[in-house]
Amino acid sequence: MPLSRDALLDYYDAVIATQPEVARKGKANPYTSCKGRMFSFVTKENELAIRLNDEDREAFLKKHKTKPIIVYGTVMKEYVRIPESLIRRTKELAKTFAKSFEHFDSLPQNPTTKPKKKGSTKKAAKKTTRKKATAKKSPRKKAVSKKAPAKKDTRKKTATKKATRKKSATRNVAAKKKPAARKAPNRKTASRKKPTRKKR
Repeated sequence: MPLSRDALLDYYDAVIATQPEVARKGKANPYTSCKGRMFSFVTKENELAIRLNDEDREAFLKKHKTKPIIVYGTVMKEYVRIPESLIRRTKELAKTFAKSFEHFDSLPQNPTTKPKKKGSTKKAAKKTTRKKATAKKSPRKKAVSKKAPAKKDTRKKTATKKATRKKSATRNVAAKKKPAARKAPNRKTASRKKPTRKKR
């Protein structure tokens, strides 16, 4: 019976546990790495592959006579396929796993970041200067927005002044239109006037 996915991962975890400095990574595609270099993984077809140097790889292929590992149509030349019979023998497989880890642990750290281009520093400097310029301009905009409501207030005051002027003008016009009060006749002047006699 071929190993199931869960059984293969259990054996894989048991082998990884023999090296305390190594931890399994990846959920869909489990693998192990050292100093930025992957040295073992499990394929989607439930095959375990371990990466070895030239001498250890030749010795392993002569002893076990396994087929090469093919992933997405490409042959993984530095890896060897671990036969199912060896997967079940954890102690013996742990020796091959230890050789792989020791080899890649002796290598220098693999640089994961790409080298920067010559023009990249100049572009970054331009971006920073643009950001600073926008940061300086922003408070001026805020100051204008604060002054805007003050202008609205002056307009309201002028509108209220005009309204009061109109009211006062209408009152003056109404006062002019009212008829002047008739003066009461003076009694002294009325008594002095002599009655005119009618001519016969």
